[in-house]
Amino acid sequence: MLIQRKCHWGRLLYDTQAHRFRCLPDVDTGALPHAAEPVVLNVYLTLKCNMACTHCVSRDMSRYGDRALEVSSELVKNINTSPFLVVVITGGEPLLPEFEKPLLALIRGLRSKAIVLDSNGTIHPSPQLVKALVRRNVLLRISLDSARPQDEICLRRTRGPAAESTEIYLRKLELVSRLAGQGVHIGAQSVLHRNNMKSILGLAEKLHALGVRRWWVQRLVPTVLSAGYDCRKYIIEPRDHRHARLASEIRRVAAKAGIYCFWKGDLRDNCVFLLAGDGDIYTQPEKPGRKILVGKLGRIDDFFTYVSRADHCARYYALNDSTRGGARS
Repeated sequence: MLIQRKCHWGRLLYDTQAHRFRCLPDVDTGALPHAAEPVVLNVYLTLKCNMACTHCVSRDMSRYGDRALEVSSELVKNINTSPFLVVVITGGEPLLPEFEKPLLALIRGLRSKAIVLDSNGTIHPSPQLVKALVRRNVLLRISLDSARPQDEICLRRTRGPAAESTEIYLRKLELVSRLAGQGVHIGAQSVLHRNNMKSILGLAEKLHALGVRRWWVQRLVPTVLSAGYDCRKYIIEPRDHRHARLASEIRRVAAKAGIYCFWKGDLRDNCVFLLAGDGDIYTQPEKPGRKILVGKLGRIDDFFTYVSRADHCARYYALNDSTRGGARS
């Protein structure tokens, strides 16, 4: 299904089947596509998680409240009438069994919205939930950082020993393969850091073999640090010549493997809108670890008070591709 928004420069479309944006500019106006209204809403279903990733950005959100989201009919109505085209259900871990009921209510209640569900890939959804994911063509995005389990261990994805992390990594691969075989639309997202710079290129072939055709890659961004552990030592700075070269190489190997790769780059001020459990909407300013309160869902006069429309546009679809009718998502 195609959902669309009419803009003065043309039409912005999102293919909910392929999970991809397209821009169709009106040749008469000659105006470049831009975001007059926000595009993507990240919904924090819960901040609880069965893992303990040191670099998890949910640590930032916990500073502004850790209450689980109450999925009411009013909340669903407000999301449905909002200008967002894509709803990303995230956490914490939204596939925790205790949150299945509100998750199902959200997936079943959303209308004319594309749905993306983020997961760490360690919990198999119930048959009922799998059926809902397939019916609504929800993109289940699994966190997978490397073709080698030892490169994920360096970021302390679990509280346990290395052997436990290796077991979890292999379990992720098995889960992705099984869900893809059940018709679930699977995507992957990776965090690029110093320890996986070489092995991450091998992940493209592994994803292809698993049936994954959508891959998001982003640079490790500082977050609230765990006691006695500083993830900043793993960061590749954008000014590092290896950063741009590797970004280009990742896109190349992904395309060769038949995978569409979206490179998020260093967009710290990335104009993401975040719905917290108490119903407040935040956005991400330039400084990592901070959030700016924008307002309540359904009661916001100007979503772009604190963020740039141009940056928001660049974050979600590429202006350079607009004349060819294609865009990034």
